Amino acid sequence: MQYLPGVQAGSEGTAGINVRGGTPDQNLILLDGVPVYNINHMFGFFSVINPDAVAHVDFMKGNFPAKYGGRLSSIMDIAMKEGNSQSWHGTLSLNPIATRLMVEGPLKKDVSSILVSGRTTWINGLIGLGTLIRGSESSTNYGFYDLNVKINYKLSRKDQLYGSFYTGHDGFRREFKFDNSLYRFGLSWGNATAALRWNRVWNNRLFSNTTAYYTQYDYQLSQELTSEKRYNATTNSSIKDKGIKIDFDQLLSNKNTLRYGAGLVHHTFAPENKTYQNLRADSTASNAPVQSLEWSLYLEDAYAISNKLRLVAGVHYQGQHVQKSYFHSLQPRVSLHANVSPRSKVQFSYNRTAQFLHLLTNSSLGLPTDLWVPAIPNVGPEKAEQWALGYTLQLNDSYNLTSEVYYKNMDGVVEYTDLSAFLSSTNIPWYDRVTVGKSRSKGLEVVPE
Repeated sequence: MQYLPGVQAGSEGTAGINVRGGTPDQNLILLDGVPVYNINHMFGFFSVINPDAVAHVDFMKGNFPAKYGGRLSSIMDIAMKEGNSQSWHGTLSLNPIATRLMVEGPLKKDVSSILVSGRTTWINGLIGLGTLIRGSESSTNYGFYDLNVKINYKLSRKDQLYGSFYTGHDGFRREFKFDNSLYRFGLSWGNATAALRWNRVWNNRLFSNTTAYYTQYDYQLSQELTSEKRYNATTNSSIKDKGIKIDFDQLLSNKNTLRYGAGLVHHTFAPENKTYQNLRADSTASNAPVQSLEWSLYLEDAYAISNKLRLVAGVHYQGQHVQKSYFHSLQPRVSLHANVSPRSKVQFSYNRTAQFLHLLTNSSLGLPTDLWVPAIPNVGPEKAEQWALGYTLQLNDSYNLTSEVYYKNMDGVVEYTDLSAFLSSTNIPWYDRVTVGKSRSKGLEVVPE
């Protein structure tokens, strides 16, 4: 994705992307319909998305369908493979950094199947060998793993169940000696997701998907100094979601398709818990978990006005309750697609989006220091409007040339006031260490396809 027009690589130490002037937290990453809050392995050298488990990826940065909400800049909707329902087979991949294994096959032929895919790194052995050769008194340990599982079961001719699961974790530890002292630094982070989806075909013009899901992201930073005086410090943060959503697709006619649905998600934020210990005293600076309830409704109509003109118009409504306060956002979405000749077409789109959570991080550290927090009365939601006009020319049977010009306004963008605010060891709440501002981006993108 980093090589697409309008997409820039995130800061060093992360695999995040900045899309059309946005920030990594403004990208909605969905794995089988479940949000994933951190996509980094190995400080950005690997993504948490295992290619062996992926069926297809839809990436959108301008023309957002009404069903998607909660982020400002882009949507990456990743569907996992369902597993082979006819026969068993697998793949094994080895390289100096990581090992990948994938196995898939039928649990009951033509009725149920499973896919299991895992990765792990053995770079820790290479690091240890280098330390041994150098004869260094310091040591470094690092490892990551992830696991994807997907099961599907055909209940009837019209009903099918899908269960998907993901877990992944990174751990880094650095230890060295100096002046009769021992210093240890540790960093760990990980995601876990689970989803159960019921697909129902009501008739030949209506079908639905109902999904219940859970997702969490945890992060921990620890430091320890052992000498005549012992000191250690630990910082933890996490976000956990429990949600349910239902989506309908209804074919009104050969020219008209209606899409609508609703969603409800409960967020639990544990944004910052710090523990300090030394010989003189112990102290704890913690924030009570913050609960928020977020809901959404959407309606979208795709209508073929003629053989050359197609209109897609919809609205996404989003609301949140947090700390006795309510936020609401009504987000119109519209796009117009016109075939101006047999080999060319023009597209116009307008989107309004809102984001009811913020990511606080400090890119200058080069570490995945993610702190997710909710929009609250004194640090409200982020909002954006985007206009785009695109043109596609078919060069030949194999290649197209696509260009698009866009303009985007963002309001309510949040970041730390400075590095000292991020590193602050005092019990100053996060909302007193941030600044809120506006952002504007515009550009022209050209890409051969």
